[in-house]
Amino acid sequence: MRGETTSLRVHNYASLHVGSGQDLAIELKGLAARKGLPKRAWVNLWGLTSCHQYLLLPTRPRAELDEAARFRAATTLAVDPRDVAIGTVTGRSTAQSRGKSRRSRDQQSKTEVVFFAAALQDIRARLRPILEAGFVVDGVTTLCGALWSQARLRRAAGTRDVHAYIALGAQMSALAIFASGFFLYGRDLSWGYAGTPDGLRA
Repeated sequence: MRGETTSLRVHNYASLHVGSGQDLAIELKGLAARKGLPKRAWVNLWGLTSCHQYLLLPTRPRAELDEAARFRAATTLAVDPRDVAIGTVTGRSTAQSRGKSRRSRDQQSKTEVVFFAAALQDIRARLRPILEAGFVVDGVTTLCGALWSQARLRRAAGTRDVHAYIALGAQMSALAIFASGFFLYGRDLSWGYAGTPDGLRA
């Protein structure tokens, strides 16, 4: 229900150690058959070629803000804007200074925009063995995006509280920072708890 938090619960899990996409598809088919997994799934892709940014953009209609975020993402990822999968969230609009006319106020107004973006080619390549295993993918998120979902389940004690969330994996980890429910910073890190001391250096 709106305004209520929901606890995260893991009902089941499995660790798969495979070397190729074909092997993963075979393992997933067997896993789904043994455990009766539902065919519809959301997928959290680790190590995806992606970017997450918080922006203050001149206030414009939502379609223009989305397009500006798409071009920023394409530049960051070094791909064509048409080859970007992107999700945007807008926050409050704030006038930076008081103008004497409506035009001057509009020019000084800024809107908070957070975007998540990834290269479509990378997404499709990573989803191929999952689709070949018979799953229907309803949506995809990045690791930092999943951390944001968890952060939004926790009600902050104050409106200006800043929280950092960390996810640790065997080979990869992620750091994300949030304030007032807004995503400020996110980064995937190419080291994890299974690495050697030399491999754990940032």
